[in-house]
Amino acid sequence: MEGCRLRLRGAMSALVLLSALAGANPAGAQFGPYLSGAGAVNRSMGGASTAAPLSAAGALYWNPATLSGLEHSQLEAAAEMLFVDARLSSSVPAGALAPGIPATGLAGVTNSDNGAFALPTIGLSYTPDCSRLTFGLGLFPVAGFGVDYPAGLGNPLVTPPPPNGIGLGQLYSDYQVVQIAPAVSIRLTDRLS
Repeated sequence: MEGCRLRLRGAMSALVLLSALAGANPAGAQFGPYLSGAGAVNRSMGGASTAAPLSAAGALYWNPATLSGLEHSQLEAAAEMLFVDARLSSSVPAGALAPGIPATGLAGVTNSDNGAFALPTIGLSYTPDCSRLTFGLGLFPVAGFGVDYPAGLGNPLVTPPPPNGIGLGQLYSDYQVVQIAPAVSIRLTDRLS
């Protein structure tokens, strides 16, 4: 009896797994990097500066309490360049829009021609003279993306809008998510903030 239950449980588990795998479809429209560091100094350490204040941006991004460990007030400004390599493909079968429109099937691929996107990082720490307080303000890129598909006749989606074509024309996007992080750190002892 117990053996039958185990086989039934195994068969049910396999059925659930198979149905989950059969229903899974790849998501081909999503892209965009998630950035894991802040500024050139922090990136040079591979983001491993959580307890070691090396720069204002790294301290504000990973552990604002370490602002008190910086030797002096700082202003750090940096930019990372994001290069996007994206392609757009579309197809329209013959007669899809109306009888005889289009007369033949249309299909094509267009490469994005957007170049580079600048992602800024700014970190400011200020320690007043004879004060245990350190103030900070950071601006960090969190994520972003962008594309620029030029209009043309080779891809149905980027052909001119009606009446000259069936598409949308040029497609452009530029999206950046930034985090603004104000902070205050108080030095309690030489080793604790």
